[in-house]
Amino acid sequence: MLETPIVIVNFKTYLEATGESAVKLARLILEAGQTHGVSVAVAPQVA
Repeated sequence: MLETPIVIVNFKTYLEATGESAVKLARLILEAGQTHGVSVAVAPQVA
């Protein structure tokens, strides 16, 4: 279960968020969440 506060990043709004770049971005988002003590989630593109 995700706890608040939570940051959700919608990858569909970023051209850079596809393929391996999406994996790298997700890792950076996870690291930022851990650093700042917030839950994070991503909404990746499905295609």
